[in-house]
Amino acid sequence: TERNPDPKLIEEALELNQILVDVHPNDPKAHSMHGDFLFRGNQFEKARTAYRAAIELDQSKFVLWSQLLLIESELSDFPAMLEESSRAVELFPNQPSFYLFSGIANIQEKNYEAAIEALELGSSLVFDNKFLITQFYASLGDAYYSLKDYPNSDANYDKALAEDGENLYVLNNYSYYLS
Repeated sequence: TERNPDPKLIEEALELNQILVDVHPNDPKAHSMHGDFLFRGNQFEKARTAYRAAIELDQSKFVLWSQLLLIESELSDFPAMLEESSRAVELFPNQPSFYLFSGIANIQEKNYEAAIEALELGSSLVFDNKFLITQFYASLGDAYYSLKDYPNSDANYDKALAEDGENLYVLNNYSYYLS
């Protein structure tokens, strides 16, 4: 069954989270819990602030960086996503998802060469994750297309479709670009 929490309970939970942060301002877990509740409530700007505070206190948590970059994507704040994904790549150089965020942010900022570099490196780190590798290939297709390198664009869209032949994003972009 679908659950619709009582708005009053949500408000109380957020108040309790704020109290936790006020009482323990130097505890990254307090900030990350607050960010989790805000994120679930689609309060992305406030959640971003909470995750940034948690990261400022402890940069070693992969999950915090992942949530922060997901929020940047939701907010379409690509300059922030670019800066923070670069920091995340430095801290977690073996985590492909941070290269994907970097590639996407670079594409949005029209830094296509940098996007390709991040995406190529990140794609080489993906193992046994069809969804993630499809995202890399699709993004590479977009980046190469923006540089008018159509053979590499087509090759990457073909790779994406080989991984997931029903991916609507890839099918839509590739067919549009081919036309």
